[in-house]
Amino acid sequence: MTRFCLLLAPLFCLTAADPYKEDFNAATEVPKTIMVLNGEFSIADDAGNKTLVVAAEPLDTYTALFGPATKDNMMVRGRAKGESKGRRYPVYGYGLGGVTGTVLRLSGAKKSLELVKNEEALGSVSFAFPSDKWVWFHLQIRPTGATWMVEGKAWVEGTEEPKEWMLSVPLDKEPVSGRASCWAIPYAGFPVVFDDVAVDSIK
Repeated sequence: MTRFCLLLAPLFCLTAADPYKEDFNAATEVPKTIMVLNGEFSIADDAGNKTLVVAAEPLDTYTALFGPATKDNMMVRGRAKGESKGRRYPVYGYGLGGVTGTVLRLSGAKKSLELVKNEEALGSVSFAFPSDKWVWFHLQIRPTGATWMVEGKAWVEGTEEPKEWMLSVPLDKEPVSGRASCWAIPYAGFPVVFDDVAVDSIK
């Protein structure tokens, strides 16, 4: 078993106690710790900084998973950016709980920050879309007695991180265990870029 974990680590041998961080600066290809579910992901240079990029074509919903499989008392944090073109805007963000889990995403066309779970809307707040600028995302799920609280916030890089959660929604069903995710729909025809991802238990 030890040999099995050594051969497949860190992709399959992470536990809920293992924090995960990736800034891609040492990567020449998509790290083995990232499981691409759909789309063409690659490593690209962005002004001397390496990033994870999802191709703009063909248009689809693109997802990659990373970090340990968990269901609550965890957080994901990372930044992303995309460009708009005319009235076309990308949608992108980060999630917890795997493919059908909760996603905190920026919808450029709606000019809103949204919480969705398996495409079901949980809540949203206004958020102006900053074309080709980094946006930081912070999403967490924590148990609160008989329910679970999903909390999220986002801010443009270079501005102050909000002290309070911008979205806070209770869940009455126990979250399903799953890995964190980065998620994008490149409606505008430009690649979407991710960087500085981290998954950890809530302190």
